[in-house]
Amino acid sequence: MRIPTAFLILAVLLALAPPCRAGDTLDSVRGRGVLRCGVGGSSPGLSLRAPDGAWSGMDVDFCRAVAAAVLENPDKVAFVPLSPPARFASLKAREIDLLSRNTSWTLNRAAFIGVDFVGPILFTGLGVMVRKDAGIKEFKGLADCAVCLSRGSTHLDTMAETAARLGITVSQVLFEDVEQALAAYLQGQCQALADDEMALNTRLATLPDRDQQLVLPGPWARELLSPVVRQGDDQWSLIVQAVRAALLHAEATGLTRDKVLAGAAFNPDVVTRTMLARSETLCKPLGLKPGWMYRVIGAVGNYEEMFERNLGSQSPSKLERGSNALWNKGGILYAPPF
Repeated sequence: MRIPTAFLILAVLLALAPPCRAGDTLDSVRGRGVLRCGVGGSSPGLSLRAPDGAWSGMDVDFCRAVAAAVLENPDKVAFVPLSPPARFASLKAREIDLLSRNTSWTLNRAAFIGVDFVGPILFTGLGVMVRKDAGIKEFKGLADCAVCLSRGSTHLDTMAETAARLGITVSQVLFEDVEQALAAYLQGQCQALADDEMALNTRLATLPDRDQQLVLPGPWARELLSPVVRQGDDQWSLIVQAVRAALLHAEATGLTRDKVLAGAAFNPDVVTRTMLARSETLCKPLGLKPGWMYRVIGAVGNYEEMFERNLGSQSPSKLERGSNALWNKGGILYAPPF
């Protein structure tokens, strides 16, 4: 991938800046030559492993984007499937370097588990699926129903709090992960299945009897899904934050994967050129080689391309962007400026 000469010259000048010691995680990833990324593994549109072993999804693409920035190759990722109860323990035990597994950002998790949330990658909320013939049209209709959920999820508390607010009683039937909860729901062990609304809609598109299922209008509580890193390694946290920012700023300026892959034929406008130049100023403190943002966008495209491919118009789910549009396009997504 060819990078404009102007940015390479800027990188040389920045090399004169005082060095920044590499963080432990960056050292480990570079020494290993592989980024170990914790994902789900069976969530369409988020992280899904196909029978042939190929991985796809928003969470998967984010892992590849980080690998492109750090290791200069988006394929140098080892995907580690994790259940909700195991995901934070695996991160804390250094079995993975990055958790990119549709994980809700809460202050309690940051405070008591000791992890850092790098920034929202998706906005969603509590969702509930029911059978259409059950006649349930709203949350209040779940009174005295059994609801299947996965352990280790924020949805347990959200379901209980929402039910209490509406003055109804709901029984929670817990499973190790949402796949087991879904199987139990389809077998009739529960009258409803609770998960985040976006994940429910992507699963609905894959069900053979999807026309008989209904995701109730919602959500009843907003949730921010964010990649997660261990606390105590500020440089690694900043690298992952920078990758997220690159994806969003690329969409905002119209920098696409095709433009990057065009190489010398790509002549960026002044706005894009300024953004890329500013991204290069981070090379030294982040410990990244020049062209890191080019590599990220060349690997997975910008945020819009990721969303449409995995969740939007190019996917079976065909979800609308909604809150996940940029702030100046009707949504609430944005990133710190470079």
